[in-house]
Amino acid sequence: MNRDPLRTAALEIFKHALTAVDARMATRNAISLRQSKLGFRDSDFDISTKRVYVVGVGKAAVSMSLGLQDVLDDRVSATVVSSTAQTSPAPLSSQYQLFDGGHPL
Repeated sequence: MNRDPLRTAALEIFKHALTAVDARMATRNAISLRQSKLGFRDSDFDISTKRVYVVGVGKAAVSMSLGLQDVLDDRVSATVVSSTAQTSPAPLSSQYQLFDGGHPL
C-alpha cells in the first residue's frame, strides 16, 4: 500500500485546520477598513473623527492584535495587551504596549 497520498492528504488537512484556528487570520478576516469605515460583521463604524483604542487579554491577544494591526495599521491610537510570553512571528508597532500575564494559580 502506497502511503504517500495518504500522508499528503493528512498534511493538507492539518494545514487547513491550523489556518482555520489562526487568531491573526481570523481577526484580519472579521474586520475591514474602507476609507474611514471600520467594518465588523454587519456593522460599520465611522472612525474618521474618533480615536481607536484596543485592549486585549489572553493567550490569543497578541495574535489578534497582529490581525488588527494588519488591517488598521496606524489608525490605532493606543493598545494594551496582556498575554502569556510573546511568541509572535512579527513585532507589534509602537502603539501596542505588551505586558506578560499568566494565571494566578
